[in-house]
Amino acid sequence: MNTEEPYAHPPAGAGPDGGTLLGFLASVGALVAFTRLNADKRVTLHWEQSLGWRGRILIGGQALVSEQIGSLHSSLKEESVRDSFTLKKASGGGTYATITKIELSDAAGFLAATLEGDVGARDRSCSTFAGWFADQLDKKSASASRLCALTGGSRQEFLKTAIDLSGFNSESKKRLERMTTKEHLRFTLLDVWDFKDPMPGCRWEAQEDRHSALRHAGTTKEHKAEKGVDTMGYNGLVCTQRGANRLGIEAMACFPLMPGSRRAETTGFRYGKEFTWPVWKSPLTLESVRVLVAHPEFTEEKPSRRELFPLGVSGVFRTTRVTKGKGRVSFTVAQAL
Repeated sequence: MNTEEPYAHPPAGAGPDGGTLLGFLASVGALVAFTRLNADKRVTLHWEQSLGWRGRILIGGQALVSEQIGSLHSSLKEESVRDSFTLKKASGGGTYATITKIELSDAAGFLAATLEGDVGARDRSCSTFAGWFADQLDKKSASASRLCALTGGSRQEFLKTAIDLSGFNSESKKRLERMTTKEHLRFTLLDVWDFKDPMPGCRWEAQEDRHSALRHAGTTKEHKAEKGVDTMGYNGLVCTQRGANRLGIEAMACFPLMPGSRRAETTGFRYGKEFTWPVWKSPLTLESVRVLVAHPEFTEEKPSRRELFPLGVSGVFRTTRVTKGKGRVSFTVAQAL
């Protein structure tokens, strides 16, 4: 290991926490993105105990360096990325703002279109779309990933958020305010999280679900305290970890939808409500992670440690998807099983 590289030894408690949904998805998303960037090298993800389970990416057996994070940032801003987030409606014109409203016929068309084009773009699009939706009817629209909490309620929209986080907002001011920078990614992967980034986020962190009655103002409006009142830096805004949200979007490719009796089911979900995931100590490649997270034991009420321990699983966590009025969706604080 390169002892001269400062990123080789992150401080205690640094990096994504695998015991949280946002931390887990951020780590898996980083594995997806770095694997795509380094096809000629072995890219792995493992977890080490450091004030929680911290995700660690190794490329060719070595810890991350600044140049690799710069390449990661550049890859998340490519034109092909914007195209994958821009899904045009077949009828009526316009584009979809969230994946939970996609018509069944359009979903089938999007999935069929991914089989065309060059090999690299096809592979990326196939796994991306399969992790977002399936051409099986769920009420009035195609089935959408249960990991999606941005359903359109209260102006929370998945595809618009993905476009904003990737730096493609058409308005220059909003683009600068909402885009993910290289520093956001570095902070997410290698530093101690502080949750000071303004929204938008994907609502994978429980603290992002703050009821209106408990807010001093809207999610994007700063609270002005009375004159002379010391707020100790608190401004009332709902904040998040921006780089983690952007990487979490990439992670959805590892949790594809599968046909079910009534609707397509998302990998890792039990009854469409409880999402369960593992952490592991041995470095695993993307292909191995995809197989592991799809193990049927994670959909059991009480996953068996005797079944999972031989697979290298060190811990198991579960969160519950909660649906509220006006299409608001959030996830509870994860519990260790």
